[in-house]
Amino acid sequence: MPARLILADAPSARDALTFAQRAAWAGAHGVRLQAAAGLLCMSAAALTPRGPLDRTPTILVLRTLRSDAELQCDVTVETLTATVDPLALELPETSLAPTWTSVEPRNTGGDTLRLCPV
Repeated sequence: MPARLILADAPSARDALTFAQRAAWAGAHGVRLQAAAGLLCMSAAALTPRGPLDRTPTILVLRTLRSDAELQCDVTVETLTATVDPLALELPETSLAPTWTSVEPRNTGGDTLRLCPV
């Protein structure tokens, strides 16, 4: 049986699937899934250097979602697949190890550039 990613609610599962699909469409090589304490952080590389002389910066896109409180993982996968269970997404059998996964975004010390009205 394939491994499954369990989210807190159906909208979070749909959002995670949409993020993974858009990352693949944009050419990202995989989506990193990091989960702990009921929070899932998804990241993908929107832009990466293509070789040792390429000066392109690594640009990551991030999405955070509520997950099952017991879910703990740190894996990079090619894609996610919907399942019959509205809270679950299927993970592929193999994981990836792209170089951009060694880049960690800051957790603190960032500046707010612009606040968007809700």
